[in-house]
Amino acid sequence: MTTLTQQLHSTVLYFDMFDFAPTLLELERWLLASPNSTDKAVVSLGEIAGTLATDPRITSAEGFYFLTNRMDLVRLRKDKYNNVDSKWKHAKPYLRILAIMPGIEGIWLTNSMGWGNARKTSDIDLFIITTPGKIWSARFFTTAFMKIFKQRPHEQSEEKAICLSMYLSSDHLNVKTYKIGADDIPFTFWVNQIYPIYDNGHFEKFKSANEWISAYFQQNQWLKPINRRLIKPTRFELGIKKFLTLISVESLMRSLQLRMLPPILKNMANEDNRVVINDKILKLHTNDRRDRQQLKWERRLHETA
Repeated sequence: MTTLTQQLHSTVLYFDMFDFAPTLLELERWLLASPNSTDKAVVSLGEIAGTLATDPRITSAEGFYFLTNRMDLVRLRKDKYNNVDSKWKHAKPYLRILAIMPGIEGIWLTNSMGWGNARKTSDIDLFIITTPGKIWSARFFTTAFMKIFKQRPHEQSEEKAICLSMYLSSDHLNVKTYKIGADDIPFTFWVNQIYPIYDNGHFEKFKSANEWISAYFQQNQWLKPINRRLIKPTRFELGIKKFLTLISVESLMRSLQLRMLPPILKNMANEDNRVVINDKILKLHTNDRRDRQQLKWERRLHETA
């Protein structure tokens, strides 16, 4: 078995855990590097296609690649494309307003919306980049807006819910310290599959700050947003943003929100990488599944080697 065969199998196997059948171009973009290898030679689409054709564990149909017993993923992939489009159309008007909130410098899609793998019941997960020293103001205004219009999970139907899952200060863009353990493949993919829809130049800085993920991919390639999925505030909207920023008092926003945090978040805060609360990052996921996903992937690799 060649090294490339192993790399492709481990990559397809990873995506299989999320019921996702990648295309040839996606396999090129997200091809996992061989563990402990320094060989970063460019692998062509022809090499990838030829190697896949010789592996009986992997099948292709309609341009998608999947494990031989997962033909159902082709239909699912098409359904998920439609889900992403529908969710985007619902979310865009709200995201335009979020973009003019004080302290907001970037709005990026993450998780299933970032890489086009949204089920009908998937949340629309957002990663918010904030002005240094304004992270609490950013969270206060965005959360209040979403609560007023009942767009948050448990307030909106599953297929339309918008989750403000993480806030990060623009002077703290390296997220490597939030890995779980030495190898955290789910987090590495999460970083690589971010999709910026509103951005003030911070995504380029984010890519530079997180160049460490290149060690995990054969040829690291970041997602490039298409123009129709970009949010570009008008001058009038930016004027509103400037006014709101002037009237926001960060110390007050911070104290109010710390008092209102649910007990479970207070208890878990800063114990590990699941819930992190400080003036540089607000990461409030109580149900972080990365460690289980990593173990499941490693176990399946061992079973199918």
